[in-house]
Amino acid sequence: MINKYAYTILNLDFTSAKEDEPVEIEGRAITYVSGTIDIEVKFDTRSNSAIVLSPKDRLRFPSELAFSKFFVTGSAGGGTVQLMVGKPDIMLDAGQVHIAGGINLSGLSGTPASGVVAVNNTATLIKAANNDRSSILVQNHDAVNDLYIGYANTVTTANAGHIVKPFGSVELNAITTIYGIRAAGTGNAGFLEETI
Repeated sequence: MINKYAYTILNLDFTSAKEDEPVEIEGRAITYVSGTIDIEVKFDTRSNSAIVLSPKDRLRFPSELAFSKFFVTGSAGGGTVQLMVGKPDIMLDAGQVHIAGGINLSGLSGTPASGVVAVNNTATLIKAANNDRSSILVQNHDAVNDLYIGYANTVTTANAGHIVKPFGSVELNAITTIYGIRAAGTGNAGFLEETI
């Protein structure tokens, strides 16, 4: 699936460390497009809790929670981090239009699904393939251990396509199976699936 947004691309220089550096841009979504380090982002004020973003992570907020700016923290030596910030009023996804204030979508046939799955150090099915899926949000409910995400039962901590930090999440636009694994321990992974 190809996503199309009304967006702004930001290139942030992490050759030196940044701590709560303000980025004056408003939006409803932020995608970590490319980079090599994890960064922390606080939305609207420095006193808000930080959210850790890893490469390829994406956050999307409802229109009433659009942010007016954000603050970024990251370690030195990370080079350039590229972020994509979605505009607050209109965002376009393949086959969808999101308009601030909303529109009545009661005639659509899609049914959301949600659930929680215990994931340990063996590849565990989080959600089966679904050709009608438009997106799936996978959240790591564990407070300590990372959750490694892949699309087959062969996923390992070494070949995972996504690493979800404790209490972090990742939104995927994949219709294939979603598997998870942990390096150690057992923790829950939650999912919220949207269908068309």
